[in-house]
Amino acid sequence: MPRLHVARPAHGIALVMLLMLPRFAGAANRVTGVVRDAETGMPVPSVIMWAQGTAGPEVYWSSTDAQGVYDFPHLPPDNYFIQLSAMYYADFFVDDIKPREGGTLQVDVTLPRWEPRERREDSAAAFNSPAAPTPYSFTNSLASWFPLGRPHPGASATRSIERTFEQSPFIVDTSAGLAALGASTLDNDFVLNGLSTTDGLFGFNALPLSTSLLSDGMELRAQAESSTTGHFTGAVFAANTPGPSRELQGTLFAHWAPGVLQGSRCGVRRADPLRGTPWHQGDFGATLRIPIIENRLHGFFGVAPALGRVRPSSSRGNFVDQRDLQGLARLTYQPDDQSSLSLMYARTSSALKWADAVEDRAVTLGSQMVDLTYRSVLLYEAASVLLQARWMGQSLSHDTPQAPPTGETCGDTLLDALAGCGIQDRATRRLQARARATFTLSDMHAFELRLGVDDLEHEATRSLEAPSETKLGRTAINGLFLYTFEFARGFEVLAGVQFDRQQLDVPDAASPHGSSQWSPHLAFTLSPFHRNKSKFYVSLTRRHGWLPLGLVEPEVVEGRAQPVAVDPSLNPTTQPELAVGFQLQLPVETSLRGDFVRRWLDDGVSFMRDTELGQLRLVNPGRGSASELPRAKRDHHSVTVQVAREAQQGLQARMAYTWSHLQGDLLQPLSSRSPLSLPLVDRRHVIKLLAA
Repeated sequence: MPRLHVARPAHGIALVMLLMLPRFAGAANRVTGVVRDAETGMPVPSVIMWAQGTAGPEVYWSSTDAQGVYDFPHLPPDNYFIQLSAMYYADFFVDDIKPREGGTLQVDVTLPRWEPRERREDSAAAFNSPAAPTPYSFTNSLASWFPLGRPHPGASATRSIERTFEQSPFIVDTSAGLAALGASTLDNDFVLNGLSTTDGLFGFNALPLSTSLLSDGMELRAQAESSTTGHFTGAVFAANTPGPSRELQGTLFAHWAPGVLQGSRCGVRRADPLRGTPWHQGDFGATLRIPIIENRLHGFFGVAPALGRVRPSSSRGNFVDQRDLQGLARLTYQPDDQSSLSLMYARTSSALKWADAVEDRAVTLGSQMVDLTYRSVLLYEAASVLLQARWMGQSLSHDTPQAPPTGETCGDTLLDALAGCGIQDRATRRLQARARATFTLSDMHAFELRLGVDDLEHEATRSLEAPSETKLGRTAINGLFLYTFEFARGFEVLAGVQFDRQQLDVPDAASPHGSSQWSPHLAFTLSPFHRNKSKFYVSLTRRHGWLPLGLVEPEVVEGRAQPVAVDPSLNPTTQPELAVGFQLQLPVETSLRGDFVRRWLDDGVSFMRDTELGQLRLVNPGRGSASELPRAKRDHHSVTVQVAREAQQGLQARMAYTWSHLQGDLLQPLSSRSPLSLPLVDRRHVIKLLAA
C-alpha cells in the first residue's frame, strides 16, 4: 500500500525544475488518480508530480488537470517514489508505489494545505534533529474520541491533552494524574506553543485548554526523544494553538459522557470528594479561524464551557459540581512569507462547589496568559530567529479555609493540596522569555542557540491563629547550544551543552539561594534505508528539573506558619539518562519500535530537621549542609516494545508492552509535606492496547 508523507513547503522554483526532467520511457504500466484538498475535498489542479524508482536515476513527471486528475501512463516495473508540489500546499510525497504489470494502479492523494512555519516549530523540543527518535504524537481528530480527560483530577471538567496520552506505553494513571514510569506527576512539564504552563507549586497544568481549542500534532516527549527539552525529569506534554488560515473556517463541538465510561480512579480515598467517581462530564463550544486582511492579518477565536459532577461516595447526595469557562484569542500578522508576529490571550476559570460534613464549601480557580511571538527566516531559509515573551497569572480563592486543629496535620484531599493548611487566597505570576536562532550549513551541519529566562512569584494569605502572608519566588536562566553533523550518509551525530541557573527567594533568608549546572547532550542515529523512517539510536543526556515552590512553603506548626530553610548550595533533582532503541518501518503501514532506557540519580532533593532552629531544611542528601547524610539513590530501568499500524481513513491500532524496574531509597520530597499523594510510579509490567 502506498505511504503518504508531508515534506517541506512548496517553492516557486518547481516550474523551472519541471523543464529539466525527462519524458516517459519504458513498458506500459499506468499509475493514475485524483489529488484533492485535505480540508475541503475539492480537486486540486496544477499539481506538479515527479516519479522516481529505486532501480535507476530516471525521473518521470506529470501534473493534474482542472479535475485534479494526474496520469503516469508508462512506468517501467519498479518501486516508485512520487513527490507532489503545488502553490499554497505542503510538499507531499508518496512511496512504495508498484505499478501493475500491463495494468492500471489507482492512487488517490489528499494534499494538506501549507501552514505557516510557526505550527511546525512550536513543539516541546524546537530542535527536531534526526538524531533522536520520533516522539509519541496524536492528532486532534484522534483526541476528540477521548471525551473524558480532566487535567488535574477533580480540579476541572475540561478535556485536556493529558488524558490523550494515557495510551502511551510508559505513562501510568495515578490518583494525582498521569506520570511517567520511574517518576511522579511533579516531574512533568506542560508546554503550550514552546513555553511552559506548569504550575510553579505542585507541577500540574496551570492552563489546561480544551483539546478542541488546540491544533493537530500534540506530542508526548519522554525518555530519549526529549533529550534537549526544558526542565523536567518525567514527561513533557506539548500542544500548540491553531495557526493562521487563508480561508474562513469554523467549528461547533459538543461532547458528553457518563462517568461509567471512566470509572473510579485508582488509589483514591473516599474521603477525597474531588477525586471520586465521575457522574457525568461534558463540554461544548465553537472556534473561528478568519483572514482579517488577506495574506496579512489572521485571527483565531475559541470558547469552550464545560461542566461535570463527581460523586464522592456511594451516597447519591453531596455531589461536587464543577463549572469551567475557557476562551482563546490569537492575532497573527504576516508581512511576508518569511516572518510573522502573533499576539495571544487565553483565560480559564473553574468553580467547584460541594458540601462536607460541616458546611457548604466553594473554590474558584483561574488562569490567564498573554503571549507575544515573533518569527523570521533568513538567508533563503538557511537561518531562523524566534523571540517570545509570555506573562501568566494564576489565582485560587477559598471561601471557607480550614486550618487543622492544634497539633494535627491537614487533610489528604486534593483541595487540601491546592488550598493548603488554612490558605484563603493564592496568587502566582510568571514571566517567561526566550530567544532561539538556528543556522544550517549545507545538508551536513546544523546549529542552534537557545536562551531563556523564567521569573515566578507566589503570594498566599493564611487564616490561622496568627494570620500571615507568604511570598516566594524563583528565577531561572538557561542557555543551550546544539550541533548536528551528518558523519556519513544516514549517520547523524547530535552534540550539545546546556547551562541552567535556578534561584529561590524564600522568607527570612538573608539572600536568595541559587546554583548553576552544566549538562551535556549526545546522540547517535543510524538511518540505513533510503526514504524509510527506520532508524537506530543511542542517546546520553543529563536532566535537571524545576525546584517547585511547594517545597519551600511555610510549615504549619501549632497554628503558626514557620519558614522552611534552604541549603545555600541546593541543586534541583538531576538525573543522567542512557537510551538505546530502534524504529522500523514495516510493510502494510506497520511500524515496530523498541526502547531501553536507564535513569539514575546524581542529586536528589529531600528534607532534614534542623535540630538547633527546630525547622525543616531543604537539602541534597550527601552534599552541602547535609553531607553527613547518605547520598540519595534511585535507579530506573525500562524496556518498551510497540507495534503500531497507521491505516488510511484515520484508522489506528497500537499495542505496547513495557517492563519497568525502580530501585532506590529517595521518594518524592513533596509527598512528605503535601497532603496530596505524589508517589513515584513503578509498574513491573504495563500493557497498552488502542484502536480508534
